[in-house]
Amino acid sequence: MGAMRLILMILIKKLDDTRLKIMMLCNPQNPTGRCFTYEELLRIGELCEKYNVFVISDEIHQDLVFRGHKHIPFASIKESFAMNSITAISPSKTFNTAGLRTAAWIAPNPEVKKAVYEQVVNNKAYGRNIFGDAALIAAYTASDDYMEELMEYLNDTRDEVIRYFKEYIPKIKLIKPEATYLFWLDCKELGFATQQKLKDFVYNEGKMYLNDGTIFGTEGFMFMRLNIAMPRRTVMEALDRLKKAVDALL
Repeated sequence: MGAMRLILMILIKKLDDTRLKIMMLCNPQNPTGRCFTYEELLRIGELCEKYNVFVISDEIHQDLVFRGHKHIPFASIKESFAMNSITAISPSKTFNTAGLRTAAWIAPNPEVKKAVYEQVVNNKAYGRNIFGDAALIAAYTASDDYMEELMEYLNDTRDEVIRYFKEYIPKIKLIKPEATYLFWLDCKELGFATQQKLKDFVYNEGKMYLNDGTIFGTEGFMFMRLNIAMPRRTVMEALDRLKKAVDALL
């Protein structure tokens, strides 16, 4: 709760800037894997209403929620939130359909829907295709069994990754994800002076291509992002390589 209060204080400071008109909300959050609670979303929405800030809620990871947590759509909290927001969704993360380039946005407010649609058309960004549409419909209407099996598998992989880091690579600290298939790795204790040196170490010595934490902002300094959406055997082989590289630093 202390961390959330700090985040809300930072958010209030940002929202108080009169130049700010739109808040991008990532729910669940990428890269930390945070699954926001009802109370947290309620507070965020109330603050955005207070400061007259529109919300674009990216909920692309909505299906990928671990045991003990629940995804709550931002627009479902209050009618006024729905009218003051757009929700973006896509089957690409859960069902691995990114190559079909098909997503959807939901705007309950008819004026907002009209304005956004006009911008999409005017910018010639209306790239929907029949194959992507078919995949989206199949994913959201006939693929519950796949999603449930996927989450069981990812739950077990997540737990195994957490155990491995604690036992074999304790210098790299994990933020335990509540959702998504991503791990946010705190690498400060490895002792590198620059982000480039950390990246070179992970890529060249660890033989792993992780995402550079700074692409998510300056707060990502000394962080890397790990994707576990693959066979567990492959994940663990990669962690073995990283362990050997970290051991060689000592």
